[in-house]
Amino acid sequence: MNSPIVLLALALTVASADSQGDTTAESCSVLAGAPPVSIASPEIRVISLRAADTFLLPADLPSGVRVVVCERETLVPAEFDYKVLLAGYPFVIRVSGGMLLWLELENGQVSVSFGEGDISDEQASQIQEWVDRVQPNFHKEELYGDKDGP
Repeated sequence: MNSPIVLLALALTVASADSQGDTTAESCSVLAGAPPVSIASPEIRVISLRAADTFLLPADLPSGVRVVVCERETLVPAEFDYKVLLAGYPFVIRVSGGMLLWLELENGQVSVSFGEGDISDEQASQIQEWVDRVQPNFHKEELYGDKDGP
């Protein structure tokens, strides 16, 4: 499996190529296959997830999805974005201008990385608050059946 940094660089390239210029509505794609290719998927609406929902990829997508990428107006994750991570996929939020937020699970902990560019202190604070709020959803005992993880 490729490192997150390699996939992050790939996501930046692919997301830039897929951008339609309209960031008022979420538009999502996946990176799948080897080598990874971007596949637009209008059916994916991560931002619309609610408490009772489970994130599922559309059945028409090929196997081997490595990451879910959504273009939005802000890097700050929506309330239920963590459900993409629960489903086993890293999640990338891209905003106009190309800035990326990369979310993934590492040993039961939500990990946050950024592409090139700077974020404001307010955005950093909001992202950290989101991580603190969603982290309890990733108790290792519930995910892995033990305290040691996979």
